[in-house]
Amino acid sequence: MIENRKDKDEEYKALILYIINDPIEFSKFGSEILKVVINEKNDFIIHIIQLIFDKIIELIKKNSADYSYMALISLYLPKLCDHYSHLVTKYIIYTSIPICLSIKNSTNTSLHAYSNNISIEKSIPSNNSYIKRLISFYKSLTHHLKIKEEIISFIIPFPQICKYQDNNYNNWNEILYKPKPILFYNIDTNNFYKWWNFAAIIDFKWKIFEKIYYLIWLIYTIFFLCFALASTLEQDNNNILFIISILLGFIHLTFEIRQCLWNPKFYFTDLWNLFDVGAYFLSIITSIYWLIYGKPPLWIIAFSNLLLNIKFLLFFRVFESFGIYFVLMIGVAKKVFPFLIVLFLIISGFAHAFFILLKPNKNDDDNSINPDGTTLIQSPNSNTNMFSLFPTSLLAMYLLLIGNSDSLSPWTSHQTPPSMAFFLVLFTFFTVIYLMNLFIGLLNVAIENYDKNEEFLLQKAKIIMEIELFYMLPYQRCNKKWFPDWIHYDIPVNKVYKLINAIDNNRTEFNSPPFISNRLRNLLKIPEPINENKSFEELKQQMRDEFKQQIKDMQELLNSFIKNSNTYHVNTK
Repeated sequence: MIENRKDKDEEYKALILYIINDPIEFSKFGSEILKVVINEKNDFIIHIIQLIFDKIIELIKKNSADYSYMALISLYLPKLCDHYSHLVTKYIIYTSIPICLSIKNSTNTSLHAYSNNISIEKSIPSNNSYIKRLISFYKSLTHHLKIKEEIISFIIPFPQICKYQDNNYNNWNEILYKPKPILFYNIDTNNFYKWWNFAAIIDFKWKIFEKIYYLIWLIYTIFFLCFALASTLEQDNNNILFIISILLGFIHLTFEIRQCLWNPKFYFTDLWNLFDVGAYFLSIITSIYWLIYGKPPLWIIAFSNLLLNIKFLLFFRVFESFGIYFVLMIGVAKKVFPFLIVLFLIISGFAHAFFILLKPNKNDDDNSINPDGTTLIQSPNSNTNMFSLFPTSLLAMYLLLIGNSDSLSPWTSHQTPPSMAFFLVLFTFFTVIYLMNLFIGLLNVAIENYDKNEEFLLQKAKIIMEIELFYMLPYQRCNKKWFPDWIHYDIPVNKVYKLINAIDNNRTEFNSPPFISNRLRNLLKIPEPINENKSFEELKQQMRDEFKQQIKDMQELLNSFIKNSNTYHVNTK
């Protein structure tokens, strides 16, 4: 039994190797092989997946115009990212300059993504056809007035990456609980968004969902204005504004609850979500309290309006000029948060030391307290001595950290106790001078790490994901215009030329050079670079290694064939 099992395993391995090495069979069964082996992990499986990636890259080299095999990677990209990230990174870098189509003139002077899907729709007569003609004429006129420049058209080498594969929807489950995420949004690393392919996907998706985003913004603005006016003007007829605030707030809060149920860990690790749910929940509670019991405490009104203002500001995250600063705020805060914890503990330690040293007591000459109370002018408290309580001692240390030393002025106006002078010098040197300058240096390093366009694109992708998962109805996922198989995009020729020139001269951050097709080089009239680094011996050794590998594969296939033929003869006898 063991020998039979071993023979079957050998036959299975030989069959897989045969399919991978045969282009025709690989195009038929490559997807099924990857689907089966991706959930397993051993040395042979890792070798198989490596061979699949190498085979696809080899096919790209031979014929970059054949798109069929590219779906093998894009359909299983999320799982491949989890288990074989190094292979995915290699493939994405290799295809970062994708399939080129043609050079043409266009008014788009930056990256422009689109789909070439053709749809037939029924024409509906309309009374505003005259207005539509005027709008069409205006667009045509402005289009011709714009300066045109040469652009080159590309195809993103990830077919169906933005398309839902499962058409079996449970509408109530999709709406109320857990919609399935699209493949593209499982790729949540910013390393991929530095390439044109993923930036083009973001551009394409935003053009589809930007109207929904602006509608959400408009509804929130109405909600925000109703609550702000009702809580600020304090007139007798503000009840209708509070009712509108409650209704709109519950609508927004419902979507937040759906997001939380979809992935609680993902939801609570995003700090902006906490601002969202805080703004909606607190304003709803405040409005209900106001309608039932009357005016609530001022602090809850102030805090509600503050959160609503911050939430309104967050809608500007989708614009690059604003969004990069939101990325910096969150990214830098996460980076320096451990340092802030250490700084807080140090400040707490000094606050405790000063509290013990300077708290009021009857034997303290500075406090002028006599046992009989005859010479007491004012009993020391937190107003006259901030070190009378530990919480106010913390506040005093914070004020000293930012340069306000008024809390220590009663002791520095005359002879200072030696112990206090020692603690004061130690705090100012170690905390104010050393740690604060170290903190500024850490901020500069963190800002450099997060001040990147790919961080903004990753943030924008998450916003688009929220719209697509929670504000879109399930049947809309079948819309071919919104979820095409292929996405095209245009790039100005001068940018493509500069990138290829930089790659040829090793002046890019690519770990390995991407594939540049001969067609693209011919379109741009860029010759193939001469690799002077490789000697004749290195090239000969490379060819020898490739030839040995081919012989090894052929021997494995031959051995498998002999075993199968022997088994067949035994069975026939």
